[in-house]
Amino acid sequence: MTRAVLAIVILALALGVWVRTNGAERRWVWRDEATTLLHVMGRAEPQLDVPPARTFGDLAADLRAPAPGGIGAVVDALAREDSQHPPVYYAAQRLWYDAGGGALGRRSLSIAFGMLGVVAVGWFAFVLVGARAGAFALAFAAVSPFLVLYGQQLREYGLWCALIACSSGMLVVATRRGTLASWAGYALASAVALWTCPLSVLLAPAHVAFAAYAGGRRRALQALIAYAAAVASFAPWLAIVVAHRKQILESNAWSATPYALPALAAKVLFTAGSAFTDLGYASRWGIVAGGIVLLAIAVAALVVARRDRPAAVLLGLIAVTTALLPFLADLALGEHRTASSRYLCPLVVAIIVCMATALARWPRPYALGAAVALVALGAFSSLAGTSSPVWWDNHGDASVIAIAAALARDPNVPVVADGTCAGLLTLARIAPPGEPVRCGPGATKRLEPGWYVVSPTPALAARARSSGLDLASVAGGADDAASVRAFRRNASLAEDAPTLDKLESIPHR
Repeated sequence: MTRAVLAIVILALALGVWVRTNGAERRWVWRDEATTLLHVMGRAEPQLDVPPARTFGDLAADLRAPAPGGIGAVVDALAREDSQHPPVYYAAQRLWYDAGGGALGRRSLSIAFGMLGVVAVGWFAFVLVGARAGAFALAFAAVSPFLVLYGQQLREYGLWCALIACSSGMLVVATRRGTLASWAGYALASAVALWTCPLSVLLAPAHVAFAAYAGGRRRALQALIAYAAAVASFAPWLAIVVAHRKQILESNAWSATPYALPALAAKVLFTAGSAFTDLGYASRWGIVAGGIVLLAIAVAALVVARRDRPAAVLLGLIAVTTALLPFLADLALGEHRTASSRYLCPLVVAIIVCMATALARWPRPYALGAAVALVALGAFSSLAGTSSPVWWDNHGDASVIAIAAALARDPNVPVVADGTCAGLLTLARIAPPGEPVRCGPGATKRLEPGWYVVSPTPALAARARSSGLDLASVAGGADDAASVRAFRRNASLAEDAPTLDKLESIPHR
């Protein structure tokens, strides 16, 4: 490794630490993150729906104070109501909190996992291609807007990216060495990946096919046996997933609606480009930058295909089995799961390693210049992103920032939720703690003028009208100035945000 490459790596790592810690504690805790905190504390959503009437302070306390039972309570909460998310990340978070790690910030463990992912991506490129590619991959991963975003969130996807790279790197090592220890390492990495995210199984056909390409039938059989061992270790949780399959389908009903082909393709392309820039949400220039990056990725793929066939085969197989096939399945089934960037973690890892491999094969002056440009673009994009209070991938409830401000101007008036109290967890973290809330079964049987209702359902609106009341929207729309200022530069981020309405008496005529 030359001094110039080493300097790029050191600079990128420093920038990576900076952007990951930039504004981490101020960033918005969105719905799924609030659910993460609830489960890490060992609580399930129905436990929130208990009488008597509660306050936002009570709900916020449930996200901070661990329930008795330790790791067992965490696993039980996940198994009962969120079994599509295996317990590795959640158990690690609970151990971290119990050990006092929360004093470093609620996102501190996620940031640590994110930096582990940086090292894992660099190592994957190193064992696949060589030291020069490993150095470039390490630098790109350090400032990648995609990896920075998921390296902050209170979700398992930052850890999953690390395990994707780790298991893929172990596959390369095992395929070359063929030793029992190397295959055991691959099986272990694959098992932990499954226990972190079940979508890891999409890597299996890519890994087995690469083993067959690089080592013939014997290596393919060894890879298949090793992955089968990983799946066998996951069997206890798989049984829980099967038992709760109806509940899982209901909770993922949001993805069971079709996107038009151009819209779905645009989402996937944005995710691919977010390996190096995510500024497309912010301005037209950001879209242009994203287009240039996508063109650079395509060129890099062609270079790798011509100059490093083994790398091209493995990275191409990963892209096909984890992104292209699910994309085609979305089109066939009328769904849009691949529109969610977090499910395309393997694709982004493959893109970063692909770009690093291409630069490792290019003439040195051009490669260094391109590497500096990509690191600078990634760092700038990540800094812009982490300076925002909300996330580009999950912003639907960001308008509760404005809702909390409205409640502060009108204190001690009950807030009503037509359904589980879990729907108020995001708001509970920033609303006035003394504000009374009415949620859970039977909470909306009695309605009074002047009350606030969050995300009113059609049934609640009809019940209000039958009681001589009407709903008047007071906050949360895209035109609300306080809400828009809290968003990034694109106010359309508020288009699917919830509303806060006030029940008012309908005058008699």
